[in-house]
Formats: sequence, C-alpha cells, structure tokens
Amino acid sequence: MRLENLDDQFSHRFAILNKNFPFVNVEKIALKILEKVAGGRLPNSYSLRIEEVNLSGNEGYKQMNFEKIKWMGTDDDFIDTSFLPLDWNSTYVSLEAQRIRAFVLDYTY
Repeated sequence: MRLENLDDQFSHRFAILNKNFPFVNVEKIALKILEKVAGGRLPNSYSLRIEEVNLSGNEGYKQMNFEKIKWMGTDDDFIDTSFLPLDWNSTYVSLEAQRIRAFVLDYTY
C-alpha cells in the first residue's frame, strides 16, 4: 500500500510552522481493506503483518536506512530537524507534506 501526501508544505492548514501534521492509522486502513475483501466483515480468525518498505517495495525501510549512505553537506550542522514529526508507533505514522510512504500488508485468514 502506498500513501502519499501531495500537499505543499507552504500552503494552508498543514504548514510546518503550525506543527499540525497529519497522521495515518495504517492498521485501521489495512483492516478496512481486509473487511472489503472478506465480503463486508472481518473474518473470525485472521493475522495481519504490516511492514514499511522503501518506495520500490523490495527492501524493508529499516534495512534501507541502515545501508543508506549518510551524505554530509557543508551546512548540515545548521539544519534543525527537531520540528519534524515522529511516528507514534509503527502503524500510526506521520504523513507530512510531500511525503510518500509504502507498506506491505500481509494477511492470513
């Protein structure tokens, strides 16, 4: 599943300065998808595994960050990232302006 926020960070209600970032409950969306696939109601017995992956979907997000080259610019010491939102947990995630995130939903029922 791919989630995109096409909002502009400099426009209206979700601006960075307001610290009013949208959050998405990935688990809730995944359960709604399962409900639709199963004919309108959740199965009595099911399992759900959610994993965030890179944008091409072929590698886990944590592994990608671990292997990624950490480029350093001459002004990186002056960049303040403290205002960026943090995910509440692995299934309730921030989706700030211009952000794209991808998840693999693995159902068993």
